[in-house]
Amino acid sequence: GSSAVWTGQRMIIFGGVRDDERVFGRTMIYDIENDEWSFFDGGPARYDHTAVWTGDDMIVFGGRGRGHALRNDVWILKNALSSPVWEEMIKNSESSTVPEKRSNAIAAYDKDDDQMLIFGGNGIGKVVNNDLWVLKDAKKDRVNKETFWRQLFPRGETPPIREDFAGVYNEKDTLVIFGGEMKKGRRGLLNDTWKLIFTDDGDNNDDDDKPKTPANV
Repeated sequence: GSSAVWTGQRMIIFGGVRDDERVFGRTMIYDIENDEWSFFDGGPARYDHTAVWTGDDMIVFGGRGRGHALRNDVWILKNALSSPVWEEMIKNSESSTVPEKRSNAIAAYDKDDDQMLIFGGNGIGKVVNNDLWVLKDAKKDRVNKETFWRQLFPRGETPPIREDFAGVYNEKDTLVIFGGEMKKGRRGLLNDTWKLIFTDDGDNNDDDDKPKTPANV
């Protein structure tokens, strides 16, 4: 239920559930060069969330918090390599303008456009999702520059619903996802692979600046 990101210098592990079922918000940082661990509390109690590394900060979305309740808030670990501090970016919300509360989704960070992508996951009522959202201006100053969510509706066929799957984003503007579960049990397991390609169709409209084209591979 924990998350981990690699900074290029350190591994940052966050959250999880203890043996006694307590959810905690501890941050653990491993310095591989000096073979040293450091620990600090202060983050939100969380597990089965997503986490991405932006190059400076770690951004966490959703998951389950205290009482195992689903969440859709966004937190950022600022100054992660120097003087790390947690800050809430977007509060837990029932609004339809943000992704539904969920766990076991995947997240990926597009550094060229400073945006975080969220796909799939297990939502309210144990409903498994296959929706795609983008958090624009993901690492910008939250005081001086607006940060907002937007749901994306790619052209082409949409991957089936899933949770507990893998996903990566590469330098060729492609999100690749693999496997997961449509429902609990062996018959719900998946081993398909999909890619979401970010293409430029020449449209200069700011609201549709990077049309998305998914393709099954």
